[in-house]
Amino acid sequence: MTLRPFSLLALLLLTGCARPMPTPPASLAGTAWLAESIDERGVIDRLQSTLAFDDEGGVSGNAGCNQFFGPYEADDATLTFGALGMTKRMCAPAVMDQETAFTQALERTASYAISETGFLHLADVEGMEVLRLAPHEAETGDE
Repeated sequence: MTLRPFSLLALLLLTGCARPMPTPPASLAGTAWLAESIDERGVIDRLQSTLAFDDEGGVSGNAGCNQFFGPYEADDATLTFGALGMTKRMCAPAVMDQETAFTQALERTASYAISETGFLHLADVEGMEVLRLAPHEAETGDE
C-alpha cells in the first residue's frame, strides 16, 4: 500500500498535534478536580462543581452555589468524606439541584480510582460511579 503525498502530510500533521496524556497523581493530596458527570449524567456547562484535597486530610470546593469544606480519609482505593460544612446561599433551582446531587454523591462515596486518562472516578459501596471529575486548577484569591 502506498500513501499519497497529501495523506502522508495529513498523517504527519495529526501525529505532531497529539498531546501526551497527563500522568495521574500518585495520591489525592494536593489535587483539584472539576465535576464532569454526577450519577453518570452530565452537569450544567457553566456551573463548576469543584473538589480540592489538601495535604492534611481536608477537602474543600464549590458544590455549585455554595462553598464547602470538611475532612476526608483515603487509603489505597477507599475514600470517605466526613461531615461537610457549607455556606447557605440560595441560587436558581437548576443550580441547587446540581449542588444537591453533587453533595449527595460525595456522601455516598466509598472508593476512588484515577484513570490513565487522568480522570478521578468516585464510586459508591456497590461500585457504581457517582462522580467523574477532571483535573482542575484550584483558584487562588477571593471570588
